[in-house]
Amino acid sequence: MPLEKILEKIIHDSDKEIRKIIDEAESRASQIIEEGKREAERVVGELTREGIENARKGGERIVTLASLESRKRILGEKQRILGEVYQEVEKRIRNLNGRDYRKLVNRIMLESCQSGEELVVVGKNDRKRINQELINSVNAELVKAGKKGKLKLSPEPASIPDGFILKSGKIEISNSWENILRSLREKTEEEVIKLLFT
Repeated sequence: MPLEKILEKIIHDSDKEIRKIIDEAESRASQIIEEGKREAERVVGELTREGIENARKGGERIVTLASLESRKRILGEKQRILGEVYQEVEKRIRNLNGRDYRKLVNRIMLESCQSGEELVVVGKNDRKRINQELINSVNAELVKAGKKGKLKLSPEPASIPDGFILKSGKIEISNSWENILRSLREKTEEEVIKLLFT
């Protein structure tokens, strides 16, 4: 075989081999590109799902926080309104006219007396309203109730601004308006809440 033919055959075989290598490379490249696309789609899908889940959780957190904040504000507003109700009660008690005030103090004193021989120590602001005449009236009612009607009015004022303290030996029962109103609130708050907010 002449040299030219040999060279031609080598070139032809080389071209064929090169074409085969190129075809295989292109095929492999296409395969790698397809795998890359599939992997990219998988990763994008996964990240999208994670993103959606995170957004959903974030949204739920925001809704939960907003709900908590809303409930907190509503509770705060309810507490404010409740406080105003009891402040109004206190204001009305403190501003009762003489007759109504005396009736209220009379009732509280009757309920608080244990023996009927206590010393009544009056708060500084109530010394004119809780006087000997009121004590005499309470003593008369204590006797009717079968107790000793021997309450005595202390000449010294109590260390409370208003209301009174009943003393019997070492026992003291404080009936300051602050204590009475606190007790009233404890007893009635649940019912007042139902009336106001249901």
